[in-house]
Amino acid sequence: MSYLVLSRKYRPQQFQEIVGQSHVTKTLQNALLLDRLSHAYILSGPRGVGKTTTARILAKALNCLEGTKSEPCGVCGICNEITEGRSLDVLEIDGATYRGIDKIRDDLQDYLRHPPMKTLYKVVIIDEVHMLTKEAFNALLKTLEEPPPNVVFIFATTQPNKVPPTILSRCQRFDFKRILSSEIIKSLSEIMKKEKIDIDEDSLLLIAKKADGGMRDALSLLDQVISFTDGSVNFSSVRSILSVVDEEIFFSITDLAMTGNSLKGLEIVDDLMSQGYDPETLISGLLEHLRSLLIVTVTNSADLIETTKDIKKLYLVQKDRFAQSELHRISKLTEDALLSIPRSSMTRMVFESLLLKISNMDKSVEIESLLNGMGYSVEDTDSENEKNSSSIKDESKSTSNSDSEKAVAASAEEVSDKKGDSQFQSKNSTSINYEELKEKWDSIIFEISKTRNNLGNALQKSHVTGLNGNYLELSFDSNDQYQKGAVDHNSEYIRNYLKENIGIDIMLKTVSGKFNSVKNDSAEEIIEDKKETISEEDMLKHPTVEKIMEIFNGKLAL
Repeated sequence: MSYLVLSRKYRPQQFQEIVGQSHVTKTLQNALLLDRLSHAYILSGPRGVGKTTTARILAKALNCLEGTKSEPCGVCGICNEITEGRSLDVLEIDGATYRGIDKIRDDLQDYLRHPPMKTLYKVVIIDEVHMLTKEAFNALLKTLEEPPPNVVFIFATTQPNKVPPTILSRCQRFDFKRILSSEIIKSLSEIMKKEKIDIDEDSLLLIAKKADGGMRDALSLLDQVISFTDGSVNFSSVRSILSVVDEEIFFSITDLAMTGNSLKGLEIVDDLMSQGYDPETLISGLLEHLRSLLIVTVTNSADLIETTKDIKKLYLVQKDRFAQSELHRISKLTEDALLSIPRSSMTRMVFESLLLKISNMDKSVEIESLLNGMGYSVEDTDSENEKNSSSIKDESKSTSNSDSEKAVAASAEEVSDKKGDSQFQSKNSTSINYEELKEKWDSIIFEISKTRNNLGNALQKSHVTGLNGNYLELSFDSNDQYQKGAVDHNSEYIRNYLKENIGIDIMLKTVSGKFNSVKNDSAEEIIEDKKETISEEDMLKHPTVEKIMEIFNGKLAL
């Protein structure tokens, strides 16, 4: 086969050609210049980042007679022999294949017994060294403790944690890092110029992201793309051959949290499945999208994310639609779905369920809004606490109890009066029939639920308690502040619905705790509880007690 793949054709032959590992190459070059060479090195890091390549270049630098002291020439006989793998003084062992004790104890020891034939150093390169057996490591340990003269060991591994500490402690360790996308793009761009093939920067970015920090993977993907496109590379063809999902799809998915359109979510799943995408890949891509969206939301900038310029603009547009708390909630749902994929036999259903959860997710409400809705002022909390503390100290316990009873009773009476006034004014100051609207409220909620299920669920907690001029008053229990916030957020939608379907143009006013105070005789019960003892028969007839006993199948114990 005459064709040489790009990953082999453009494999670095000198330290200066290695991409993204300057912390390693500089250290090794200085060691060569200063004659501070170790007898053993271990190179660890992800696949395809240059570990074995660095080992071969170091072997050439140790033995090259024509290059500089810190850089091999790459063209002399010794360099060519090492590059082509036919040097008798450089032994390369695949730790995954030759992992037993026999290879290390017999073959390696026999090889090290003889001095170098043509070079200054004998070099032993063991790739995937973590695959050696325990016995093989023990046999290798003795050699590392008392290394023969003019022998250098270079170990490469992707899992240094599996190498025994006794081996690690006898080696100089270099940790290779994932290569930045910008460095991969720069290197690929230079290679494409040498190959005389045009490619846009967005396509190179897509390849670099898919390679996940590995230069070898990037070159293999580039080779694949060139073959698929027949020399004419464009972004859409690159996305097609690499099976990368269009990022705009993920924007449509996150929009489901705002629109609540469950049907649209199922249509997205069906479309993606018909294109042959894997649910695990889709969910993983969605999680990456949410990470980028969260970064843009927090920083108010798209500089920290790796994507095309057009997609960055979309992130900047969508960032204002979500609060950070909402993005964290969606991310949590997505992460849970991704973790459940390996355990599920119906991966499509996991993806569908995720999109339905996002569609039906209620909007987040800030704690300040909840407190304000309950009648508390966040700014004045400290001063109010001081007042209450001072009042408690100054008043006696009996006086405090008496005043509290009066205040509760007065509050209940005031709310009741206001409710009556509100109904009277509503009937006389507008042409809207308050009682008729109140009777139709449940059916209105039912119709709204057909298009906005979350909003309908929130309205279920509301109660029509007044009609003042052009304002319809809806009351919520103090425990239903989340639903109150959802109604406030969609007040304009409700107003338009009433105008289009009922024929009335009226604005909404939501209040907290009013219905609870009016509907329940809590104030009177508190006062009566102070005046007389409640009988067991009356207690059993109380609606709340009856409901509790019904749910828990209990009985009253006095």
